Amino acid sequence: LGVQTIQHTNGTDALTIDASGRVLRSNVPSFSARGAGGGVSATTKAPYSNSETGVTHNIGGHYNYTNKEFTCPVSGLYLFTMTAFTNNSGAGSMRLSVNDNYSENYPTLQVPSGTSIAYTMLSISAVLDLTANDTVQAYVKSGSIYFDTDCWFTGVLIG
Repeated sequence: LGVQTIQHTNGTDALTIDASGRVLRSNVPSFSARGAGGGVSATTKAPYSNSETGVTHNIGGHYNYTNKEFTCPVSGLYLFTMTAFTNNSGAGSMRLSVNDNYSENYPTLQVPSGTSIAYTMLSISAVLDLTANDTVQAYVKSGSIYFDTDCWFTGVLIG
């Protein structure tokens, strides 16, 4: 098979192979939203950008900045990351949530109380096996976590 592109029958390129053998995929659903600033308390969606200008990319338009959630366009494996800072209280937890489910089956990062680590960067990464139309959110589970413009909520379909 000696081809440079693999296309759908409608002519849309799905894969391109360059002269060095690198494989590029087009139209891969992904997004990157930056923090909007401020701390939030428990059971609140993380305040990632509430405007289009704070979303650096949104391929496919599946991240809704008003609802602060990503809707999976197809079933598959997705990689999500969530970053934030501990607030000056130094205690709290943040989590990824699927379909607004607070189950412990989804990644959670807990900062113990009594620790003196205010404004330390926190990060969660997870590969999730999701179904088309599942939604993914970033939440503060307990305490208070801070989301300034150096914080991100990102997601990409990986396969």
